[in-house]
Amino acid sequence: MADLAQEMAASLAAAGLVPGSAESVIPASFFAAGRPVAVRVSFGGRAVELGNLFRAGECKTQPDVELAFPEGGEEEEQRGHEAARYVFMMVDPDAPTPDEPQYAFWRHWVVAGEGRGFLGEGAASVSVTRYLGPGPKDESKPHRYLFLLFERQQGQEQGQEVEELLEGSAGGEEFVQRRSFDVAGFAGRHGLRLAGMNWMRCVGDGWTA
Repeated sequence: MADLAQEMAASLAAAGLVPGSAESVIPASFFAAGRPVAVRVSFGGRAVELGNLFRAGECKTQPDVELAFPEGGEEEEQRGHEAARYVFMMVDPDAPTPDEPQYAFWRHWVVAGEGRGFLGEGAASVSVTRYLGPGPKDESKPHRYLFLLFERQQGQEQGQEVEELLEGSAGGEEFVQRRSFDVAGFAGRHGLRLAGMNWMRCVGDGWTA
């Protein structure tokens, strides 16, 4: 997984995200740890691969997400993955446009759950913010969309249910309520540590290079 961390760091640096507009939510310590969770996102069977380009029409439906946790390590670490609580989100740092991102981060999707399979089919996850697909204007430059997996750190109100803890804390579902989401502040309030990520670019269906 160390190679994956290096690939992530290189792709984010090349895109001007870290360092850049996403460094507040993807800290240097995330790469230094060297054991990220592989966040596998796909729209209609097409995989998100650290910055590849999609059209908005391809992303109207909620994507499939699979998590691949680092193998090996201490037995205690593996047991921790099974019992840990997670928050997964999709956000846009380029809203409404990459040149004038005054509404960053736009909150497209937030899901919470427990255990490493919390995003799997039939899992008892909680939709904190319902999925809303990307909607960049045709005249806009490509937007960058981040898929972030956070793990709740030990000692953070473990007796409290995920849905109770997060209810209403991410903000409303209405279109304008999703803008200017403080990802770093949200993570800090709930004791969340970044455990994995992926990202893509997306353009309007009528966009031309």
